[in-house]
Amino acid sequence: MPEGPVPRLKRPAWVVPSVVVIVAALLLTHPGRAVAHRFFSSLRIETPKTVTAGFTAPSGSSRRVEDLVARMVADSLSVLQEEPDRPVPGLQEAAQTAGFTPLLPSARTDAPTLTVTGASKVSMTVQRSQLTTILAEAGAPADLPPSVDGAVITVTTPRGVRAQYGHCPAPPDTTLRSQLVGRRPETSRDRDCLIVTETPTPTVEPPPGLDTGELVRIALEVSGLSPDEARQFQSAFDFRTSLGLAVPRFMRSFKRVDVHGATGMLMTSGWRRGPRYVLVWASKGMVYSLSGYGDSADAVPLAVSVG
Repeated sequence: MPEGPVPRLKRPAWVVPSVVVIVAALLLTHPGRAVAHRFFSSLRIETPKTVTAGFTAPSGSSRRVEDLVARMVADSLSVLQEEPDRPVPGLQEAAQTAGFTPLLPSARTDAPTLTVTGASKVSMTVQRSQLTTILAEAGAPADLPPSVDGAVITVTTPRGVRAQYGHCPAPPDTTLRSQLVGRRPETSRDRDCLIVTETPTPTVEPPPGLDTGELVRIALEVSGLSPDEARQFQSAFDFRTSLGLAVPRFMRSFKRVDVHGATGMLMTSGWRRGPRYVLVWASKGMVYSLSGYGDSADAVPLAVSVG
């Protein structure tokens, strides 16, 4: 049975997201302040600059769990592969390029714009001291074995397919003016915009002794989920699947839904410069995301029609 929405504005005042506790605790020690400054500063949008292999601050209307986990684990990463996205004229070309036949929502009868999203492969070197501090101040077990320090984690994300329907706003650019002004609020013309992505589950092999569940929990709470919502999210998606998902900023509500027998998470946003809702679910080794600018009540019927 799908659960009802959880209105985020009606939580008791004493329910404080644990990310606030992390910040307060980190500020009590000099090493903690240094680690907290590096970690949380990396989450803010900064003045655009040329970047090679370093981190870039998450931008746009959502934050990928993989990006946030990477910022906790390491202070830099190496990009081993980064393919560009490729527009394709039709479903057959999308299947040939991506290596699988994508499933589209039959509830939409208009023709989509199809893009094959590029594969990526990144590696990060675990900084044990940094990670230990963050875990400890987050209230998680922090007794990491010495073998974790310097261990390399490689995350490989295969090619995916993105289908875009309707009149969608242009993607944000990276100019200074764009980041200062922000994207324009959507208009009534945008309400028919729907974006569906399908990607095989990322592959990752964490080193022994690293509690990946705690890493995801902290990343989800930094993204804006409450502790209870983070637990619900983790009960539906394993570590590898979670890395391929994104959580919208300024969430207003969050609920579990059923999509063809799979547990999905429907998240609605109160931000007026991005999708009004995002529905994510996983099935048969594939990760799905459905984002829309219209009524969130349409999300589940649209997702059910994917096939």
